[in-house]
Amino acid sequence: MNYQTSALLFYSGKIFAGVLLCLFLGFFGITAPAFYLLFVGLIIPLFISLRLHSLKERGVVMLPANNSEWIVYVNGIPVREARNTLSNPGFFSLDRARLFFASATGVKCCVQLASIILLVQQVSEAPGWLYLAAAIALGWMGYSLWQSTRALQSVLTRQWLIQSRNSASGSQWYFGYYDASGKATAALDSVLKL
Repeated sequence: MNYQTSALLFYSGKIFAGVLLCLFLGFFGITAPAFYLLFVGLIIPLFISLRLHSLKERGVVMLPANNSEWIVYVNGIPVREARNTLSNPGFFSLDRARLFFASATGVKCCVQLASIILLVQQVSEAPGWLYLAAAIALGWMGYSLWQSTRALQSVLTRQWLIQSRNSASGSQWYFGYYDASGKATAALDSVLKL
């Protein structure tokens, strides 16, 4: 049984610090980091989960069940709920997995690059004392873009790891992983990462 006693925003210090930085910069007219968080943190994962759901309904993707039981405190009252989290999907063919992750990572790279360009343009018109906060945001977004382009390159050059599993019905499914600093990271986790 898992327990949730605070809002999910406070579970990750990096995300909370990023939101505070976005609010601070947004107050002074620099909205590129907020644009980045909105698209990379909310809109892209939403469309990916909808796309995976539609592919699962058609039978071309297998989504492993990842259910967990939680007790959430709502106004001090414990409420039991079951959560099903999205996990790394399995595809019926290697080409289908490669196409899905290449297009998802490519879209993410384009949004990240657009956010960086927007940030540079907005900072050029801002007062000089905001450069330090903007440089922190630029470093964060630039590092994320670098990780995404490495993931995209590994998919396009077929340098990523593929694991095949057989289902109960005997069909074979392929799961993609990236080799990040010596350990395998699920391809979906890399695409959904801020």
